[in-house]
Amino acid sequence: PSLPVRHRIRLYYGLSKFNNFDGWGLSTFGEAEQHFREQLGEERVLVRNASTKEWEPTDFEGAIKRGFPEQVFDLIESFLAVLGTGPRVGCQEALNTILREDRQPWAIVNGFFVKLDSEWLTEVVIGQALTLLATSGFQGPLDEFEEALKAHSAGEERNAVTYASSALESTMKAVLNVKSARPGKLVRDLIDSGFVPAYHQGFLDSFKEILEAPSIERNQPARAHGQGADVIEVEASFAELCLHLAGSLIVFLIRRHMEKTQLDTTLAAEDLPF
Repeated sequence: PSLPVRHRIRLYYGLSKFNNFDGWGLSTFGEAEQHFREQLGEERVLVRNASTKEWEPTDFEGAIKRGFPEQVFDLIESFLAVLGTGPRVGCQEALNTILREDRQPWAIVNGFFVKLDSEWLTEVVIGQALTLLATSGFQGPLDEFEEALKAHSAGEERNAVTYASSALESTMKAVLNVKSARPGKLVRDLIDSGFVPAYHQGFLDSFKEILEAPSIERNQPARAHGQGADVIEVEASFAELCLHLAGSLIVFLIRRHMEKTQLDTTLAAEDLPF
């Protein structure tokens, strides 16, 4: 990745608004720097001098302004990690605004940088999926969906497809409150239970095929199973499709789950006819 100087300075000022000091004089920048060193097992934060090409120690500010882009991303993630929940949300929103205004192909989702191959879909669909998973207490699907995003960002498309499908499968288990079931049975149980409304004639049949698509793709050679004698590549565009499809379905299932839970609670508390 490339981070122009102007963009680095904007990010630094954005972070500075959330930099506080504790009663002992330690700043959030200092905590983030320590977190960064602990995670990477480094005694100091080093940057390369542009003139001498020698490595030299620096502080949080110096690394943001002069470090390698990957180092900058790691430091910002460390900064978000040491912030409290409330400030973290505000800081992440402020940094994403800067990234968007500077037309950077990155966004911060749940404290981690994610490359935007499709800005609208990633921000709206994937962002919603991650938020709903986190706020609904679906920790298992959340972990798998985050792994899918990390794999896709790292170019590990096979793993991205596998984890995206697993996240959808785990979401179905969560909304059905079951611990173990094959993907095909999960889909049938969702349809048979009335969890998915029959909006019009033939809708359920079509929706069933859409729900099954990610798991069918995961079971192809070179995804969750061995690829055989020949190397089978998974294209980035296809992995992205699986991510977006799984994300959209996760959003629908959780929202539907929330609707039904709210409806059931209301009826139990107020509207029972006896």
